[in-house]
Amino acid sequence: MRHAEAPRYSEIRPPDLSAAQTNHEDTMHCSWFRRYLLRRARSKAIASALTESPGGLRLHFGCGQHLLDGWLNFDLEPPAGAFLLDARQPLPFPSACSRFIFHEHFLEHLRFDEGLAFLTECARVLRPGGIMRMSTPDLRRIIATYLDVNPDVRLHAALERHKGMLEATHPVTPAVFFNDKMRGWGHRFIYDEEILRRRLHQAGFSSVVRRPFGHSEIPALRGLETHADVQWMRSAEPLIVEARIPEDVPSSPRNTPTGEHHASSRHPLSTPDGD
Repeated sequence: MRHAEAPRYSEIRPPDLSAAQTNHEDTMHCSWFRRYLLRRARSKAIASALTESPGGLRLHFGCGQHLLDGWLNFDLEPPAGAFLLDARQPLPFPSACSRFIFHEHFLEHLRFDEGLAFLTECARVLRPGGIMRMSTPDLRRIIATYLDVNPDVRLHAALERHKGMLEATHPVTPAVFFNDKMRGWGHRFIYDEEILRRRLHQAGFSSVVRRPFGHSEIPALRGLETHADVQWMRSAEPLIVEARIPEDVPSSPRNTPTGEHHASSRHPLSTPDGD
């Protein structure tokens, strides 16, 4: 299978908002004006990218500080070079416009119902045959670490990393470790492979294939993950899958109007930042 070169998006840049942030004494007005400018810049960026990328957009949600070259990067609190996006709302893209979607350690920040709504929106904007690659903490592997039966890491090593990462002054016991994984960093729902597959199929994806950290049969999806500060984190915790839209899915029923606030009946839902 041939893969087109990554789009350059050479002229697509978020605006410099430093002046907008300092020229308004009213903080609330400044915040509203800033978000207005960010949404306006996003609309222009999407329109430009659709023209530059006939093969389909590459969309990176919950990017945090990790910006991918050749992708449009989005976050609820976007750093320089990324665009504002609240993924609890309908995604501001026309249907069947994207070739690839990627998000890492992001889905767990959404409530269970919000997660399904977001995955359904991802399925909508992907083209037939399009692929979403995602990484999220694996509930079964976290439990295995808690019970000290994870083949990729011993419990004492996980606790030492956890304590150092949090700079904790209190004892970090297995119970503290487990509860932090469930509730820390804004986590709302931790998936295991079974429920994730169910939700992906429910959202409209067909095949769901589990992949190793950084590896893919598709060149454009290789080496995307970064959430591993030690080697064992690459295998001891993440649940990484590639979910595909069927090749023969009809495009017309999935079409929705292009624009910032297209109609959607799937959810009343916004994107937390990537942890």
